[in-house]
Amino acid sequence: MIALIATAYTTTAHAQIDGGALEYMLQRPRVAKQWQHKKPFDHLFVDGGIGTSVMGARKPEFDLSGGFNIGDWITPEHGVRLNINTGEWSTQGVKSKYTTLGLDYLLNITAIAQSGRYYTPKRFEVYGIAGAALAIAHNAGPADYGIDVHLGLRGQLALSRNVYAYLEPRFGLVEDQISQVNNWHGWRPFTTLTMGFGYRLPVVRKHYAAPDKTKHSFADGIFVSGLVGATFLSNAHNASWGDYAGVRPMASVGKWFDPYNAVRLSLSAVTMRPTDQKPLKRSVRRWNTCSI
Repeated sequence: MIALIATAYTTTAHAQIDGGALEYMLQRPRVAKQWQHKKPFDHLFVDGGIGTSVMGARKPEFDLSGGFNIGDWITPEHGVRLNINTGEWSTQGVKSKYTTLGLDYLLNITAIAQSGRYYTPKRFEVYGIAGAALAIAHNAGPADYGIDVHLGLRGQLALSRNVYAYLEPRFGLVEDQISQVNNWHGWRPFTTLTMGFGYRLPVVRKHYAAPDKTKHSFADGIFVSGLVGATFLSNAHNASWGDYAGVRPMASVGKWFDPYNAVRLSLSAVTMRPTDQKPLKRSVRRWNTCSI
C-alpha cells in the first residue's frame, strides 16, 4: 500500500507544469523592441522620389510631384522624418505650384508583427505614416500659406543592405489657401503616389575600435575639405534669381567622434554681381554639426 501511494505521488509530481498553470494561462504583455546603445542619427535614412498628385474627387486632374525625406528610427518600431515635397495642384481649372515642409511619424508594422524582443529586417517591409506640413502655394497673385494633414502607407523593398526602393500613397486634407480655390468648409482632400529610392545606415551599428589610451591623439578623426560652386540670391520674384548669381568658395575643418557624428567649422565667401551693379562680397563663418 505504501509503495502504491509513493508511485502515485511520483506520477502526479512529474505531471505538474513547471512554473505553475498561471504562467501559461495569463497573457504576457508584448515587449517593445529597442536598439542597443541608441545614439541620435545612428539609424539615419534619406530618400527621394517622384510621382503624381491629385486634388478633389470631382473631375480629378493628375499633376507631377516630388519629395525628399530624411529621418531616424528611434526604435525598430517607431521613427520620425522631416520631408520636403513640391509639385502642382489642379482643381476647377486653377493650377497652383506648392512646396511643403512637414514632420511625419513612422510606424514599422513589419517590426511590430514580429514575435520576440529582437528585430530582424525583412526584404519587404510595410510602414504606417501620419504627419502634418506647412505649405506655400502660388498661382497668379501673392503666395499663400496653409496646413496639410495626412496619413500614408509605405511598401519598402530592400535592394541591398543599405539601398531600398519604395512606393508610398498618401491621403490627406489641405487648406483652401493652397488649392487657391475656396469652398464652404475650407479644406480639400488630396492624394499623392510617390515612388523612389533611398539609403539607410545598417541596422547593426558600426563602432570605432577602442583605442589604446596611451596612443590616442586628438588629431584622430580630423579632416579638412574645400569646395567651390555657383550661388544665387532667391527672393519672392523667382524670375529675377538669375540677376543675382555668383560664386561661393568654402574651406572646412572638422573632427569625427564616431562613424556617425562629427563637428565642422567652415569659412565661406560669396561674390555676387547684381544687374548693373558692382560685385558684392560677403564672408561667412559657421559651425556645422554633421551626421552621416
